[in-house]
Amino acid sequence: MNLLFRIPIRWQLIIIVVIVALPAAGIIIDSGIQQRNRAVNDARMDTQRLVDRIASEQRILVSSVRQLVISLSELPEVKEKDVARTNLFLRKIFTLHPNSSGLFIADRTGTIWASALPFEKPITVYDRRYFKNALASGQLSSGEFQIGRISHKPSINLGYPYKNNKGEVVGVVDIGIDLEYYRILLERAQLPRRADMVLIDHKGLILFSATDSEKTIGKPYDPALFKKMLEGPDEDTSIAVGIADDSPRLERYASYQKLRLDGEQSPYMYVRVGIPVESVLSQANEQIVRNLTLFILVLSSALFLAWFIGKRSIADRIALLERASQGLAKGNLRTRVSDLIKGGELGRLGESFDAMAQQLASREESLSNSQRFLNTIIDTEPECLKMLDAEGRFLMMNPAGLAMIGAESFEEVKGQSIFSRITDEHRDAFVKLTKDVFQGVAGNLEFEAVCLNGKHVWFDTRVVPFRNDAGEIVSLLGITRDITDRKVAEKSLAEKRRLLEELNMSLEQRVADAVSELRKKDRMMMLQSRQAAMGEMIGNIAHQWRQPLNTLGLIVQELRMTYGHDEFNKESLEASVKKAMELIMHMSRTIEDFSNYFKPDKEKMLFNVNQAVARTLSLVEPSLKNLSINIEVIEKENTNINGYANEYSQVLLNILLNCRDAFEECNIDRQRVITMAVFKEGGKSVVTVTDNAGGIPEEVMDKIFDPYFTTKGPDKGTGIGLYMAKTIIEKNMEGRLSVRNTADGAEFRIEV
Repeated sequence: MNLLFRIPIRWQLIIIVVIVALPAAGIIIDSGIQQRNRAVNDARMDTQRLVDRIASEQRILVSSVRQLVISLSELPEVKEKDVARTNLFLRKIFTLHPNSSGLFIADRTGTIWASALPFEKPITVYDRRYFKNALASGQLSSGEFQIGRISHKPSINLGYPYKNNKGEVVGVVDIGIDLEYYRILLERAQLPRRADMVLIDHKGLILFSATDSEKTIGKPYDPALFKKMLEGPDEDTSIAVGIADDSPRLERYASYQKLRLDGEQSPYMYVRVGIPVESVLSQANEQIVRNLTLFILVLSSALFLAWFIGKRSIADRIALLERASQGLAKGNLRTRVSDLIKGGELGRLGESFDAMAQQLASREESLSNSQRFLNTIIDTEPECLKMLDAEGRFLMMNPAGLAMIGAESFEEVKGQSIFSRITDEHRDAFVKLTKDVFQGVAGNLEFEAVCLNGKHVWFDTRVVPFRNDAGEIVSLLGITRDITDRKVAEKSLAEKRRLLEELNMSLEQRVADAVSELRKKDRMMMLQSRQAAMGEMIGNIAHQWRQPLNTLGLIVQELRMTYGHDEFNKESLEASVKKAMELIMHMSRTIEDFSNYFKPDKEKMLFNVNQAVARTLSLVEPSLKNLSINIEVIEKENTNINGYANEYSQVLLNILLNCRDAFEECNIDRQRVITMAVFKEGGKSVVTVTDNAGGIPEEVMDKIFDPYFTTKGPDKGTGIGLYMAKTIIEKNMEGRLSVRNTADGAEFRIEV
């Protein structure tokens, strides 16, 4: 800086012009760089948008293919392997999908038995990737680059397994995507000039290239670039070299994206788009050159004007102002220059100079006034102000601080160390705080001290280093407040909090014990409910076995009666044995059905509600018919839910038994009917059980789901069946069980 003052004013002005111009040059260069960056960002965004658009088109195509092959797999002709009708249907579908290169169906051995395109010799696709993956995963699976064995065209195929009427996977429905389709996709994408698009299969083979698809299709892609995509994230943008075949070393901004099918871990296709760096930056570079040329012309003109004007308008006047400043620096506060320098900015600078001299003259008086004001603040401050040396000795303390420690004057503590007044518990912390302050670190501390009168008091202090004019730390300056009342309150609060925590701990244990007892009662009620249902089931077993046992007895008696007669022969014996074994198997299945019914479910699983209704009816229908109760089942829809199948069946059983008991308690002239309906409503499975036994009395309607409530005698009911039914549906399966009266009886409604 001193060297700059020695330079003549004219050259100083030239330097100033150059310095002022430097930001403009920086702005021009920075704007050019920003323009280049915007061009780069635009190129990156263009590649990303193109990749997203092409990937979206591919996903839409795959989605339409998925719908097509799923629909084909459900056709009766396909399930029944009707070759003629399937071929006819495939040809019609093929004409509606011009983007496909082939449409055919193969059995589990890979042999094609139906195709939209004719073929003569037997053809197998067992070695194709899409065929193997479709059979293994049971989902839509992708292939790779191939030459179709029927179409003889380059394509990439997708396969979907189909099942026969027994639900067994028996083959794969396949559709090939004609790679010419991607040329149409390229035209829709409208790539920028010199941009390149490449589609690659999972092996790194080129499916399509915008530069020269005919020469590159089916050829391996650049191994290094493909490895980078293979090991990289699902989508990325970067600068790459060697993307376009026409310029192997051309740098491009490239974006890629991996495409996967649902259920497949590895991508089946990579979409990559690149734009040359050179074409992106050329326009920005030209703009930088034009701006810099214009800047140099303007700067040259400004330098000339600065040199010409500097001597005549500025240099002499600044020299006069410089001499006056030197006099002011030597202590001449009466120096004035406004009369010598008049007009313009330098004239105003002269006036400012005189004002500054006047301010310096009044500063001496202000300093003395400030000292008096500071002393007044120290004396009247309600908090303790103190200064300590490195050994903790008192150097200064205001009247408020002296009152806090029980001193009448500073002379009583002057030269004494505060360390001796601090309790043993906090003395080391205060000593450390003092050392930290003399190292330049401020701090806070709450501590207990003993006053001159022996009283224990709590203080909160904030300390900072106090420096002299040379910047050296010469003492500790602290502000201290008396917090004894707060500490007493905190101690009382801590004691109350401790008592509250002890109360909470005992309360939590009592609550836990109560919850455990309630759970034991629930398990006991569930056991009672199952035992009650088991008693009902034993009666049903006896009823279902009575007729087979009678028949079995007649068969045995017939064998004894015919033995020794002509009608007793091998054929009649085998026929009788066959009938007897059929009856025994029927009785065994009955036992198995009932035993499965009482097995508890361990985990929630998906089960069919219609089957649960049918299984429950098979257990109780004989006993209901024995009481002349007809069962009507209305299955509007086939529904599945996630829950506990056996517990759900137990709910149905409890409701049906309650309907049966209602018929036994009433006398009605009309036909006895229980109607069960299965349907869906609002996305939920709904089962209603309706009888015509007269309904539930209104005075007990709100109590029928209460535990141990029953309208029957103590020898007929426990009152827990409907309670457990509601518990199973609403707590275990998060559904809803309700009841209402209809015109002729009651209707139970189960929603899950």
